[in-house]
Amino acid sequence: MSGLGGAFKRVFASLVFLLLFQYGSAAADEGRSFGLIDRQPGEDATCEALNRAYEKTANTGTYLITVARLNPDGKVTPFGENLITGRILYFRRQGEPWQMEHRNVLTTMDGGAPVSRGCHFVGEEIVSGILTRRYTAAWQRRGLSATANAWVSNATGKWVQAIREFELKGSPFWSTKVFEYYDYDSEKLRVESAGFMKFFDLSKHTAE
Repeated sequence: MSGLGGAFKRVFASLVFLLLFQYGSAAADEGRSFGLIDRQPGEDATCEALNRAYEKTANTGTYLITVARLNPDGKVTPFGENLITGRILYFRRQGEPWQMEHRNVLTTMDGGAPVSRGCHFVGEEIVSGILTRRYTAAWQRRGLSATANAWVSNATGKWVQAIREFELKGSPFWSTKVFEYYDYDSEKLRVESAGFMKFFDLSKHTAE
């Protein structure tokens, strides 16, 4: 991978707000299938609901995160995608080829500090026809920080949408506002991921 590609890979790995990239079975779904640990020491107690929704999302066997950003001209444009399926993460920046890697371990803590702090339940809202509970939080990971809004499905307890707002000088996405949209259409996504698995040489990506 080129230096530019490596830099993009590192940026995109930090892209998803409170996503846990954990090892697990490609066929598994729910039931702590990725071995996540509830209520890690040091978590902010105000973020209990948000952190548990975070874990439930990451324990979904297959899901897609589409990322967009707000441009200086006020238009929202696509930035990239993450397709998570079991042990594998497929990712790409808009208009570029898909890449693949095994999912790394990210938790609700970072460097001894909670990733989310000062969580506040705003109220219930309809997002894309889904009844959700909206939360706000202060987010930080790996030296990045932002003000975040997250919408969690009342029915499934999973993330539906998230928005993070950075100071421009601290944004890794060349934008002050980044949008994340979550898709759990398992039938459609499993067909897509099966196609990716045939395309990539998985023997080069075996788990250690």
